[in-house]
Parts: sequence; structure tokens; C-alpha cells
Amino acid sequence: MAEKQAKANSALMMITETMRNANTHKVEMEALKEQTERENLLLTERCVIFNLHCKELFNFYFHEYFVHTSWKVYVLH
Repeated sequence: MAEKQAKANSALMMITETMRNANTHKVEMEALKEQTERENLLLTERCVIFNLHCKELFNFYFHEYFVHTSWKVYVLH
């Protein structure tokens, strides 16, 4: 009887440890997900800023080129 009780206790301890590890893993995964979402937002913001700068540079150089040449440019909106 004592041997069966010891095996049952051992199995219960293994189950408890497995559940604890699963919970710890879940918390770690949620933290990684939140971190990834924050980093993705930062990258998206940087991309938008970069695209705006590119647009500004393009417009500046496009304007400078055509203002200093004899070409006429028609812009359609």
C-alpha cells in the first residue's frame, strides 16, 4: 500500500511540475507576443517616417531638377 501511495504521489508531483512549467511557458510566450507587437508597431512607425522622408526628398529633387531646366511638367491630381 505504501508503495502505491509513493507512486501516486510521484505521479501527482510530476503532473504538478508539468502544469507549472506549462503555465510558466504560457506567461513567457505572452510576454514575447507583447514584445513582438510593440517592436512591430515601432517598425511600422519608422517605415512611415522613412516613406515620408523619401517622398519629401523626391519632391525636392524633382522640383529642383525641373525648375532649373527648360522642361515643362504637368502634374495630374
